[in-house]
Amino acid sequence: MTAPQLLSLLRNSRWSGIPSSPGIYWWFFPRTALKTLCITAMCEGLLFPPGENMPLYCGIANDLKRRIKEHAAQQLTRRCLLLKSLSTLRLALLALNNFAYADGQQTIDGYFDTLHVCWQTTNSRHEAEDLEARELCTHPYPLNIQKNRHATLASFIRDVQSERAAYTQQTLIQISETALSEL
Repeated sequence: MTAPQLLSLLRNSRWSGIPSSPGIYWWFFPRTALKTLCITAMCEGLLFPPGENMPLYCGIANDLKRRIKEHAAQQLTRRCLLLKSLSTLRLALLALNNFAYADGQQTIDGYFDTLHVCWQTTNSRHEAEDLEARELCTHPYPLNIQKNRHATLASFIRDVQSERAAYTQQTLIQISETALSEL
């Protein structure tokens, strides 16, 4: 596993330090995110290791560079919302932080720039899937809303799913209203 790296440095290097191979990756958030994202309030009894940055999400990729870049720099378009192709992590962070979608590209990119990410390459996607399954069984990752079975996270995950759905619906309404007003 690599050491966690500040995303803004990876972005500035045009993602050159990230391999284009299969693997697993972890997003590290500042400890303050536990409060601002309501994790501590909704996940009573959840313990995190000491440290400045907390791993709150892990994922797998066929191509680590492409997937990390997708989370951190995916364009916010109406099409992404309609086709449900927006990164699940990106959408969750937009909704939980209540970032306006219309001007959210710069805001969400700036948010990601404060995060750290690390990765571990694997020989195949199947190997990455096995590693992720073990990770999700042994560590709580509150922002993993798919395949997460930690009982202490169940209420929080339902809330994130609800927030994401409401955010998507409200944003699509706002985009449609804006488009109609411009006719």
